[in-house]
Amino acid sequence: MFKALFTEEDQCDMILNDPSNLADTGIEIIAKPKGKRPAAITQLSGGEKH
Repeated sequence: MFKALFTEEDQCDMILNDPSNLADTGIEIIAKPKGKRPAAITQLSGGEKH
């Protein structure tokens, strides 16, 4: 999904919130659009998300 929303020059990581509990862990997506600081995808502005 990230590749559909961002360019090829942008990067992202998926981090498990609780790696010791894989059945119930959540994930956090950390996005780094080119020229910006890494941020959780929920912290990006509407324009950066779309």
